[in-house]
Parts: sequence; structure tokens; C-alpha cells
Amino acid sequence: MKQTQFKVVILAVLALLTMNGCGSSGKEGMKTEIIEGVAHVYSPATPLYGDAVLDLEEKLRIDSQDVEAGSPPSFGLYQADSDGNIYLCHQSEPRIYKFDNHGKFLFSFVKKGEGPGEFPQSIYDLQVSGNSVWAAYSRKIARFDLKGNYLDEHIFDRNITLVEMVDNESLLGNYYLNDRTDERMRVCARLSLSGKEIVSFMSDPAAGFTRIRVENRMYSFFHGMITNDFLHAYDRQSQMVYLFLANQPVIYRKTLDGVTDLVIHREIQPVKPGPDDSREFAENSFARWPKELRQAVSRSLPPHFVYHNNIYILPSGNFILRRITGYQKYEMDIFGRDGQFLHTIKPGPLYPDFSRAGFVKNRLVVFQEVDDRDILIIYAIKNLPDIFAN
Repeated sequence: MKQTQFKVVILAVLALLTMNGCGSSGKEGMKTEIIEGVAHVYSPATPLYGDAVLDLEEKLRIDSQDVEAGSPPSFGLYQADSDGNIYLCHQSEPRIYKFDNHGKFLFSFVKKGEGPGEFPQSIYDLQVSGNSVWAAYSRKIARFDLKGNYLDEHIFDRNITLVEMVDNESLLGNYYLNDRTDERMRVCARLSLSGKEIVSFMSDPAAGFTRIRVENRMYSFFHGMITNDFLHAYDRQSQMVYLFLANQPVIYRKTLDGVTDLVIHREIQPVKPGPDDSREFAENSFARWPKELRQAVSRSLPPHFVYHNNIYILPSGNFILRRITGYQKYEMDIFGRDGQFLHTIKPGPLYPDFSRAGFVKNRLVVFQEVDDRDILIIYAIKNLPDIFAN
């Protein structure tokens, strides 16, 4: 009898091991398998440690009226240097403002024009890397020192978006191959400073700017909630590139040579636009467009919003995805270096709107609009020390 019971126990254990699958990570809900030599991580729908409530301490506050009281700028892109100085771009003018690590306005640089170091419109991408400030617009990237002095510039031979510097000789970006033919292809690649492709990471003919036809005219636009494009981030410590298509719940980690190192699969439900979302698009998106065109956009919404519209790499090696939950509604999901889904950050009293929130190094950046002017607040995150190491 005892021998029979022992056999039953052994069989039960073997059955459980078989159910868990070969190559299981052993972590709650996360499974890993090796496919053609590459680790594929499958994360569950819920984070391992549930929702995270951030314990914050305000470190810096910047009021746009301190720059110009009569006509305060509308802030957009932001960066920080190694000394904690903050660089902010004007959303509608080609202008960069520098503040010290206490939030005191120091000076501004870059101006409108077509000459060296000048831009015809607002700056699309901003990055501080070492002793350089890089600013990019469509077919051009210019470099300045930390005092705002113009150093040099490079003209691309194609339109490149979502520019991110890898080093002083190459960058990450998205561009079109064969843009004016039926074989147009959206490509995410590492490129030289002249826009020549060095390594192609991913390509997809359905990715890129959203296009709609209104009265026999084609309009192209980019909207972070509905445009399916490649998003990417470069982790300087590991020298790895994280990238994904916005409407697919799969994240790839690759080397700078384009070799896939890790694939992270998310269990996530798509969010479908409802009637209220369509009205919001028609009333609030593309404010400068004619009413008929805005209504055409709202009628042409895709079956669901894209899953994510931003990614942040933390110095700890963890990364954060900004996930869309509705029109201008977002949550933040924290992942470990191994692809484990750890926490979800939901909007709170100090950060009610994630549409204008993000991270710089280990700190939370929040934009607030008060009396028609922008205020930027930077918070130190006091809890989750393994993720936000200060």
C-alpha cells in the first residue's frame, strides 16, 4: 500500500513539472522558452508585485513664466546632464532652455532659420549625451556644447524620426525605404550621422505615419495613440536596444549589430476607442486642422489604440512602458532586466496625467498646466530602491 502511494506521489510531481513546461523560469506567472537560441519570456497580464504607489519627494520645480513672464514658452521635450541641469524644448518654436539643478533659468539657445544650428520649425528630438546637446528635425541634426554654443551639424539624405544618439558617430531612428513607390517600407535602424543605414533592426510596410484620404486628398500625420510605428530606446550601460511596434505586445532586445538577445511577450487586452474617444479626437486632436479633417480622423480610428507609446530605460537596467488605457489616459508598467512584469504605476494625486509625464534618469518628471502656463516638477522616488536607485 505504501509503495503504491509513493508511486502516485511521484507521478503527481512529474505531472506538475510537465504542466509547468520545459524551461520555466520558476517565477510566478512568467514562463521562458528558448526558440532558435533566443530566450522568449512570456509575462502574465498582472504584475508580480501588483500596483505601485510612488513615494515622492519634490526636488525641482520650473515655472515657464520665470523664463518670459509676458509670453511663457510651452514646454515639450526634456533632458538632463550629468550635473542635474535641465534642458527643455519649446513645443512650437525651435528653442532650448537650460536650467540649473535647482530650477533656476540660465539661458536659451537655438533659433529659427535655415542656417547652421538653426531649425525652420520646432525641434523633434532632443538628447544630452556627455558634453553635447543634440537637437534634430526631420533631415537635420545639430550639436551644441553644454553652454549652448553651436558645434556642428549633419544633413540627412532622408527624413528620420525618433532620433536617439548611440554615440558621436551613429544614431537610432525610423525612416521610409522606397517611400514614393508601392513597395514603401518602414525601417527602424542604426544610422550614420548622414542618415546612411548601418544596421536594420526591424521593418514593416504597415508601420509609420497614419494616412487618411479626405475629398481625394491624402493626409499623413503622427498621433501617439493610434499611429503604429517603431518605438525604441538605447540602454547605454548594457549597449542593448529595446524596440517594438506600438500596436504589438512584443518587445525585442537587440545588440547594436542587430542580433536578437531577448524577446518579451505581454499578455494584454487591446483598448478599443468608444464614442467618447471619437468625440475627443474630433474636438481636441490636431487643433490647427480644419473641423472637417479632424472629424475625418475620428471616423477613421483603428479598431484599437496602440498598446504602448513610450519606453524609458532606467539606470538600474529596468525599463518602463507607457500603456494606453483610453483617450489621453495612460498607466506605466515596470519590467525587470529579465523581462519580468513587476509593477504597474497608476495616476496619482501628484501625477494625475501621464500624457505629459515621464522619467529622466531615476526621477519622475511631471508637467502641469496652471493658468495657461507650464510647470515642470521633478520628483525623487523614495521607495522601490532596487528599481529607482538614487
